[in-house]
Amino acid sequence: MSCTTSGQYTAYLYIDISTTPINSLCLPICPEGYFANKLTQTCDPCNINCTGCIFNANYCTACIKNFSWYKYTCYDICPIKTYMTSNVTSNTKNCTDCYQYCQICIGPSTLCTECSIVAPYIGYLYNSTNLTGSCVTACPQGFYA
Repeated sequence: MSCTTSGQYTAYLYIDISTTPINSLCLPICPEGYFANKLTQTCDPCNINCTGCIFNANYCTACIKNFSWYKYTCYDICPIKTYMTSNVTSNTKNCTDCYQYCQICIGPSTLCTECSIVAPYIGYLYNSTNLTGSCVTACPQGFYA
């Protein structure tokens, strides 16, 4: 089965495997958890960690429970140079960028546990309390790197 396109109207083939027998439908918009594949004119499933996606299976717009969203990807652990934030209202998690001189931070973005060692953002951990502090570009007077 295929769907027809006429004028400005485009339909995408959605195969509903949750029904018995399997049901095929032509839809103008793909359901949640699927994206409109413009090349094949089908509704294709999103990556298993995404609850929504666009353009392709891995370009996520939202994540499953306990996964955090960052730059259109869903992570179980936020990537390096980011930390996890939660939105209680929408019950979602995001990965947020650390301060540019932090290599690892725990949030807010300037609360660093390790500083960057890659130019041009080389930082030094300062005012360390409980193994956290700020990354500075130069040590204050009376301190050395």
